[in-house]
Amino acid sequence: MLGAAAAKAPAAPMDTGEAARWYVVTKALGSVHGMKVMLLDSSTAATVGLVCSQSRALELQVYHVDRLDAARAKRLGGFHAVVIVRPSLDNIRALRQELADPKFDDYHLFFTNTLQDHHLQDIARSD
Repeated sequence: MLGAAAAKAPAAPMDTGEAARWYVVTKALGSVHGMKVMLLDSSTAATVGLVCSQSRALELQVYHVDRLDAARAKRLGGFHAVVIVRPSLDNIRALRQELADPKFDDYHLFFTNTLQDHHLQDIARSD
């Protein structure tokens, strides 16, 4: 007779690629309706490029992908900004600058790791 531990099926291995794909496609892009711009940092740009093809991004109404720290002089009304970045000090600084002079109708923020409360408060004050 098998013991309770032996009767349990082994846990399936975690598929980090599938987890990243779900987070980008379903959680971030799928939760924002309408025309979108995706703002990324160098780290997330590489990951998003691996888990979401250009054709899939177009299906999700992503019409432009840019770096968060890129200079934008002109306002692009009618677009929602989906920001997917690491919660680093440089990205928080760039995000604060972006929100202080917004170029898009609204911003939907997604981080690849937890964000400290004081950083969230800094971002909120910039908006």
